Amino acid sequence: MSGVYIDLARTHAPLLAVSLPLVGAALALVSGPARLAWIVAVVSAVAAALVATDFALIVFSGAPQRIADVGVALHVDGVGAFGAALVSCLGALTLLAAGAYLKDAGARAAPFALALMLCMIAGWNAALAARDLVGLVIGVETAWLAGVALVAAHSLRERGALNGALRMLTIGGVASAFTLIGIGLIGRAVGLRLDVLPIAHIAMPLLAGAGVTLVLVGLAVKAAAAPAHAWAAAALGRGGATVGLLVGGVGIVGALLVLTRFSAFSIAAPEIGAGVSAAMAALGAISVVIGSVQAVGARTLPRLAVYACVSQTGCVLVAIALGSPAGFAAALIQILALAATALALF
Repeated sequence: MSGVYIDLARTHAPLLAVSLPLVGAALALVSGPARLAWIVAVVSAVAAALVATDFALIVFSGAPQRIADVGVALHVDGVGAFGAALVSCLGALTLLAAGAYLKDAGARAAPFALALMLCMIAGWNAALAARDLVGLVIGVETAWLAGVALVAAHSLRERGALNGALRMLTIGGVASAFTLIGIGLIGRAVGLRLDVLPIAHIAMPLLAGAGVTLVLVGLAVKAAAAPAHAWAAAALGRGGATVGLLVGGVGIVGALLVLTRFSAFSIAAPEIGAGVSAAMAALGAISVVIGSVQAVGARTLPRLAVYACVSQTGCVLVAIALGSPAGFAAALIQILALAATALALF
C-alpha cells in the first residue's frame, strides 16, 4: 500500500515541491507559539526537499516518470529538477538553522518570518517547473517579494536592513519591468511556451532576441550580477545570518538556476542563440571584474561574502554563455559550490 502512495507522490512531485512549502507557510501563520510554527515550517520544508530530491534522482537516472496532468502548466527538464532539489534542500537547512533566530525575532514576528521563508522556496520551485513564461515570472516575483518582506521585517532589530529592503524593492522593480517587457516581446515573436522556443521558427529574430536579453538581464539583477548588485550588500550586510543565508543563499541561487534554465531554452534557438551567448559572456565578465575588485576592499565578512558571490555569479554567466552541455554542467556545479559557500559563510 505504501508503494502506491509513493508512486502517487512521484507523479505529483513538481506540484508538491511548490504546494508543500505554501501549505507549511499557511500552517505556520496559524500555529500560535513560535516554536510550534518553526516545527511546522521545518517539517514542510524537509518534506518538499525529500520529494524534490527523489524526483531529481529519477530524472537523472533516465527512468521513465509520468507527471500527472492537474491543469497546471508544468514542464520537467534536467535543470529544473536539479534546481528544485537544490533550492528545497538549501531552504530546509536554512529553516533548521532559523531556530536560533526565533529568540531575536520575537513570538509575534517569528511565524511571519517563517512563512516568508517558505514562500521564497515555493516561488523559486514554481519558476523552475513552469512551462510558460507567465508561470516563470509569477514564481520569480513571489520569491523576490517574499525576500524583500523578510529583509524589511529584520529592520525592527537593525535599522540598516530597511535600506536594504528599499534597495531590493527599487532595483528589483526595475528588473521586473525589464522582464515583463521582454516577455511581451517574446510572446509577440514566438509565443510564451518555454519548451517551444528551441524548435520554433522565429520569424522576427531581432524582436525575440531583444525580449530574451531583457528577461535575462532582469533575472541577472536578482541574481546579484554586477553592475546592478547594489541591493545585495545593503540587504545582506545588515540582515543577519538567517536572512543572509535565505536571501543571499536561496534567493541568489534560485535566481541563478532560473536564469540557467531559461538560457538553456533560449540559446538552443538557432536564430538568437549567438546573440544571447554574447550578451551573457559580456555581463558575466563585468560581474567577475567588479565583484573581485570590491571583494578586495571589503572591510566586513558579510560584504566580502556578497562581493565574492557577485564574482561567482559572473563565472556562472560565462559558463552559460558557452551554450554547450559542458557549459551548463559547469554552471550547475558552480551554483552548487555557491550554495555550499553560502551555508559556510552565513
